[in-house]
Amino acid sequence: MNVTIAIDSFKECATSEELAQAIKVGIAPYVDNVNTVPISDGGEGTIEALHAAYQGDIRTEATVNAYGEPINAEYLVTSINGKMTAVVESAKVIGIHYSNNRKEQAHLASSYGLGLLLAKIMTSGMKQVIVTLGGSGTTDGGLGMFQGLGATLLDSNNQKLPNDWKNPLLTTQTISLDSLNLIHSDCTFIIANDVENPYCGPTGAAKIFGLQKGLTEDEIKQLDEKLRQVAEMLHSEGAIDLAQLPGAGAAGGLGGAFALLGAKMQAGFPLISELVGLEEQIKKSDWVITGEGRFDAQSKAGKVPYGVASLAQKHEVKTLVLCGSYDELPENGLFNGVFSIQRGPVSLHQAMKKDYALENIEQVSQQVFKLLTPTNKNE
Repeated sequence: MNVTIAIDSFKECATSEELAQAIKVGIAPYVDNVNTVPISDGGEGTIEALHAAYQGDIRTEATVNAYGEPINAEYLVTSINGKMTAVVESAKVIGIHYSNNRKEQAHLASSYGLGLLLAKIMTSGMKQVIVTLGGSGTTDGGLGMFQGLGATLLDSNNQKLPNDWKNPLLTTQTISLDSLNLIHSDCTFIIANDVENPYCGPTGAAKIFGLQKGLTEDEIKQLDEKLRQVAEMLHSEGAIDLAQLPGAGAAGGLGGAFALLGAKMQAGFPLISELVGLEEQIKKSDWVITGEGRFDAQSKAGKVPYGVASLAQKHEVKTLVLCGSYDELPENGLFNGVFSIQRGPVSLHQAMKKDYALENIEQVSQQVFKLLTPTNKNE
């Protein structure tokens, strides 16, 4: 029996590679070959997945988070298809986890630090930059990122806005389109983006994602109106209409900002799975093991388990899901089994301890494959 393990990271618990290795230990006595493929849907864990596939250097660069606090952000530099590539996870710079529940400041969060990081990366001769948008804590339309890249934003008095962390969307009245020409023509930007929401409006960045970022209803209305004004201003000057552009509302409007810079938008899981050669490995397998920390209704929207299972079904390979917890069992026939790794009632804090989770997933996978192959392959 040949098995491929392609499991997403368990957020704030264990990486894809750590989980895969624990599963491998559990099932090794019962299968002939085990292949591990670290994977991501284009959010957290992308750097680790691509580092496992391509090696390279994980570097750190000084910048600021969404609240203006100094941080050292990690990014990957490697060669992909012969091109020197930087891989950046937005959440490592402006992730919602930096808020520390400061809801009174959520509307001030800025993507400025991401722009600073990208500006530094651009000076190092990259031919390709891959940026993931998942997990951001900002709703600034990407204007903070523009500032970090060197753009000039003007207020209602035609005064230049300061390059600080406070959300420039609140006071910006003018953006020079010329100042958006910041990406070198010989460098390709690829954005991993699984969101179809436009920049503004009823399904826009503020109204759909604002509450989960700590915004009040009044702040959501205010920021949505500001996003609308920016979209109208730029469109009137010849830019694409962000109010109608699918994906422009990702990461509080960062999707739209990157679109203005000419970046290529791609769905996260297909992009990462192609880069790591996942389908080729699945083709050679009898079973594939996948999963994520929380397996629920949102998993259908481009998350790893559904992406892996769809590839497996294409090649008539069976799929097992291992997760921290699940809401309900899917009825679409993609999965041959779904199992929580919890052994009994525990607190969320205990469940998310790395050693505890890795021990559990090793034991559960072991028991499942002991059942599937009751005769030890070494006997």
